[in-house]
Amino acid sequence: MIAPFGRPGSVTPAAIEALPAAMQREGVLLLMEMGLSAATVARALGWPRRVVSDLIDLRAPFRCACLNPDVGGE
Repeated sequence: MIAPFGRPGSVTPAAIEALPAAMQREGVLLLMEMGLSAATVARALGWPRRVVSDLIDLRAPFRCACLNPDVGGE
């Protein structure tokens, strides 16, 4: 897949929806960096506000136990 970003005006709600799910968060955050609010992004995408909130509040889903001092890693 060719990335839909990379030129002015290419970060749009339509481009976000075309991204794989794993990359949609990055696209939403790019829209917000360009000055859109989470509520505006949600309306533009036709998504519930809660979906956008959950997406941007996502914590790191991948953790290596070897890097977590609480697990006894080094």
